[in-house]
Amino acid sequence: MTPIQEKLKSLLELITGLHSTVDRLSKCFREDLETQNDSAFDKKSADDWRVNIYGNALLRLRIILEQNFREIETIGLVAVTRYIFELTLWLELIEQNVNYALIYRKQFIDTEIQYQNDSLSQLKREVALLNAFEEEDKRARTEAIKKLTALSNPTSEVASSILSQAMGETDAKAARSFSLYSDQAKTKGYAFQAHLVETKAIPQVEGRLRQLDQELEEFEREASTSVSGLLQCSNWKKMAEKVAMTDEYEYIYSYTSKLLHCTPFSVSTDQKNLEPDEIVVFLRYIHTKVRDIIDLALKQPECRIRSA
Repeated sequence: MTPIQEKLKSLLELITGLHSTVDRLSKCFREDLETQNDSAFDKKSADDWRVNIYGNALLRLRIILEQNFREIETIGLVAVTRYIFELTLWLELIEQNVNYALIYRKQFIDTEIQYQNDSLSQLKREVALLNAFEEEDKRARTEAIKKLTALSNPTSEVASSILSQAMGETDAKAARSFSLYSDQAKTKGYAFQAHLVETKAIPQVEGRLRQLDQELEEFEREASTSVSGLLQCSNWKKMAEKVAMTDEYEYIYSYTSKLLHCTPFSVSTDQKNLEPDEIVVFLRYIHTKVRDIIDLALKQPECRIRSA
């Protein structure tokens, strides 16, 4: 084993060796979350959100340690590095001021509103697409019937082949399109599937959006004083500046962006993967950040109480 291979092996062992600590710390918060009923969780409380965030953050970190260090692959490694950096930013901000946990709640609502709006737009596109395929299917079947009519005494095999080909052309076109429901439409029919999306899926999303709008209104009404003057956390660079992590942000984002995004540089460069010495840099950084998250968790009262 070469010196660089030994270094990589040692770093991987150090990182995965933190799994048990992260798992133990997550239970300090998760046990409370799992036994707590909905009425016990106060959505207005920054401290309740702090506990929720640490419980879920440590659980996510535990899963990352379990699943992402068996084999090192460039895209996976840089994605994990960036995710752990961003996770650290949130926890550092909450350590700086617990009311950032309320900003986290607002970001949670905002993100789901965006997701549900995007889903609604897609569902409406689906209805239009499925109805268009229904019309195309009708035209194809009409043309197939014309062909059959023009034939004298076609056999059942010929008739079946002509009809199947007509229907298959529409199904093939639907399969190449970006559609969530094209497979179901093949058996249920395009028009009926469009009807189901319009009468069932769309109303569900619209109902959820109404709930989220109400939650956002409640947040603005109840938490406006608590979060007044706090960074709204919609920009990672500003978040990094707030907790003195600008240098890390500049390096991590410039390096990961050129590898994660399909830019001319990432496509045409000769370097498709990280070199071993670059992998060492990223692994060291991940090890340091996981240790930082552990240290932040240990400062929380839930961990101190259980350690006493």
